[in-house]
Amino acid sequence: MVVLALCAGCDRGPQRYEVSGRITYDGKEVPAGRIVLTPDHTKGNSGPQGVARVNAGVLKTEPERQVVGGPHWIQLLAYDGVAYEDREGVMPQGRALFPLTQVAVDLPLADAKLDIRVSPGTPEPQVEVVVE
Repeated sequence: MVVLALCAGCDRGPQRYEVSGRITYDGKEVPAGRIVLTPDHTKGNSGPQGVARVNAGVLKTEPERQVVGGPHWIQLLAYDGVAYEDREGVMPQGRALFPLTQVAVDLPLADAKLDIRVSPGTPEPQVEVVVE
């Protein structure tokens, strides 16, 4: 009874949703990486930051790092997937395919699928995000 009484006052926070999909660079699947999804506070959105891992072009938020809907900034970190060692230690995901890139996107109040296409560009890569 005590546990039930304590949990009755628990705040689970805002509703969170899964983000999944695909990411390519120059027409090829991104071998490894991470996508960080941050609510855009300048547009009135708030909530926890989400993280999606990238493996062989497929991205999916981690269960404990799902996101709220609404306007977000997405940071793209993409690697070639070939581990190497340098003076900072072993880099298991390999070398960056392009510089850290950020793009704005509006996520639905539901699970979402993203199709992220990154093309080489100067001085920054060009990014197209399709939200389903």
